[in-house]
Amino acid sequence: MSPIVFIIRFIPIVIGISFLSIHGIANQEPTSGGTCRQSQPGTRHNRSAEEPIIVSMKDLEKHPEDYYGKTVTVDGELHRTFSDNVFTIEDSSFFRDTEILVISTVPKADAVVPLEDLIKPGKDVRVTAVVQPFDRGKLECAYGPLHLENLEGESFTKNPVLIVDRTI
Repeated sequence: MSPIVFIIRFIPIVIGISFLSIHGIANQEPTSGGTCRQSQPGTRHNRSAEEPIIVSMKDLEKHPEDYYGKTVTVDGELHRTFSDNVFTIEDSSFFRDTEILVISTVPKADAVVPLEDLIKPGKDVRVTAVVQPFDRGKLECAYGPLHLENLEGESFTKNPVLIVDRTI
């Protein structure tokens, strides 16, 4: 390959890479809260964040659209943990389980209030968070990988999601 052909082929690539690093796009992580997080309605603190609505998991499951974008407080039993920032709480009743996914920008210990002195599976906790519909693509864009490992058909994917976002 002649030097002129080499220069013609690779100069646009070098220029493109330099623009990426100048503008910080090359190092931008999905969890940086770029446009994905901004497009999530209700993740910013507002008046409802100061006065959360106390709601049962049953009501949240039955009428999620009534709570989208609102800050709620929900009590549940800590269930599955996918990472320190992604976990589920459940409402175990005699007839069925309601499981809600919680995504947090802070560690689980800072995102929940223990109601039984411990933060471990099977123990009751209280979560105050913003309610969002489950849309894995949008959630992973805004908060990074959820680490759900092929559990897309699980019950929590049919329910709303609780977002604890303490970075805004």
